[in-house]
Formats: sequence, C-alpha cells, structure tokens
Amino acid sequence: MAARLEFAKRHLKDSQTMRNKNLWSDETKIELFGVNARRHVWRKPGTAHHQTNTIPTVKHGGGSIRNWETSQDKGKDDCSNVQRHPG
Repeated sequence: MAARLEFAKRHLKDSQTMRNKNLWSDETKIELFGVNARRHVWRKPGTAHHQTNTIPTVKHGGGSIRNWETSQDKGKDDCSNVQRHPG
C-alpha cells in the first residue's frame, strides 16, 4: 500500500499527455473447484469419516482460470487473455 501511495505522489503533477501513455493491467486467478487454501475443522471424536464431516476434493487440484485485463485513458479493454490451467 505504501508503494502505491508513493507512486501516486511521485506522478501527481504528470501532464495529461503523460497519463495517456500509461497502460494499467490487472490479473485475476479463479479456482474452478473451491478455494486453494488450507482448511481447519473441528469434529467430535470418532466422526472423522462420517459423510457429513468430509470435505470433497479433486485429485491434482481441479485447475484454475487466469484473466488479464488492461486499461488506458480511453477506457477498459475486454479480457485480453484467458488461460485455463490444469490442477
């Protein structure tokens, strides 16, 4: 956050012509099956393998989609590149 604020302060007095030359980009990663994170659960003793206490998983991760977008002074572009990554 501090780096972004410093960048904004440094370029505060840039001309409109200079700002028009900027190309901003953003990347989003979407997991296709749940969240790719560690989960912690509490279960009563002896119930670990009951159907209601299991979390479904996909072997080898299930894959993800990456989406890149760009924007300029003229507005936002459509998705410029979409890739599907296996697990």
